[in-house]
Amino acid sequence: MKREFYDKINIISRDWFIDAEIMLNLKKHNYKFAEIAVQSDKRNKGESKVKLSATLQFLKNMLKYKLGFFYK
Repeated sequence: MKREFYDKINIISRDWFIDAEIMLNLKKHNYKFAEIAVQSDKRNKGESKVKLSATLQFLKNMLKYKLGFFYK
């Protein structure tokens, strides 16, 4: 991402919401972006460390963003 954009959006997320915050700001400021397909392999062993609490935190942040309470 260009420095101009980074300085403009003032990222405040420190959790799972950072990717969504960047994408929402791209759209808000009418920046162009593209998706690039990524091939990932199946997990051979172990299990995900993502807990339900991380999903709930993400949903809470999305709601705060949509209601306009996300930014200071």
